[in-house]
Amino acid sequence: MRLRDEHWDVKFRGVTIWPYLRFNYQEKRITAYKNNYRFKISALLLPVFLVIHSCLRKRPVVSVVARSGMVDYVQTEFASEHVLLVFRSEQLPGNALFVEAMWVLFRKLSWRFVRSEYDDVCRFLDSKGIESRKYESDIKTAIGDYFYNYFISFFVRGRVYYTNCLIPKIERYMGLMDSVEIQHGVIHEEHMDYANIESKYIKNSLLVWSSQWEERLKSIGYGGELIVANHDYISIDDRVERSGITIFTTVDEGYSCKVDAFKGSFPVRLQKHPRDYFSYTNNRFVEVVAGEKLTAYAICHDTTLIYYFLNNSVFFVYLLSPNEDEAVVVRRMNEKYGASFRENFLVSDSVEDALKKIRLHEQDQCRLS
Repeated sequence: MRLRDEHWDVKFRGVTIWPYLRFNYQEKRITAYKNNYRFKISALLLPVFLVIHSCLRKRPVVSVVARSGMVDYVQTEFASEHVLLVFRSEQLPGNALFVEAMWVLFRKLSWRFVRSEYDDVCRFLDSKGIESRKYESDIKTAIGDYFYNYFISFFVRGRVYYTNCLIPKIERYMGLMDSVEIQHGVIHEEHMDYANIESKYIKNSLLVWSSQWEERLKSIGYGGELIVANHDYISIDDRVERSGITIFTTVDEGYSCKVDAFKGSFPVRLQKHPRDYFSYTNNRFVEVVAGEKLTAYAICHDTTLIYYFLNNSVFFVYLLSPNEDEAVVVRRMNEKYGASFRENFLVSDSVEDALKKIRLHEQDQCRLS
């Protein structure tokens, strides 16, 4: 992968904030996060637990997004430890609402109190020939996270394991806590949060699902300390049906509209992405939740599940979002997951066409057998 020149010397108070600008600068797609606010009484109690935790300084904190697979994973991985579990609402209700509300305030307001330093960062970017106005939101977010990280580190004094919940991304480059990031998705050479980062910038560790992921991270130039977990993220070898088709959605309204426009004459399983809040009106779908058995065939977009499709011989058809180019997708699937076009997957522009291709693939497999 060819990257534009990097600028890790873009800093705020001595801490690099380049990771917040990398995706935009390298023109890499990032899935937008839309919070799914769900109130639970435990959300009120979490700040109290954190205050107690800051006094005792003994109990580890595990903080992840509330997806069924990730929740099951951390409960298995940390079953032998007495930990404080913190969940950000997503597929399931969480308990971090009020703490994360504080985080939002830090992001919205912090830069205003250090306006001159914010302007210094913008001028530094301009001096390097990088148009700062394109990155104003990224810079403000980074400054907010810088101050929020000091705030949250006061309460989290023991070891903390985290994904993108409670602990901000900048902790990796500040190292204020005894922190270990948890792998929470497929990592590949175009993932700007992990690819080509020198060890001198990374101040904490990363818990990876298996030794294979450890090797992959090393191969894409991640220089931080890696810890191999005791359990892989999901083991689904015994949860694969040998028939059926499931459509997996993503966080893309154009993609969702294509799925909802399906005019087939028979029901199809639909598994929504944890952050997919699109209101599907198609009554031909039988909605299933994450954790159900995988079917023999899948229709999907770019998803972590492709890693498991390949390991469990699930043939899939990639459903294009509007304006996506098939050749670009084919190349990305190969580089990101090692998927072979035609052997492991095909590409389609509609659900109807995807189903037709699956039927043809089934017929080919029957002839071969």
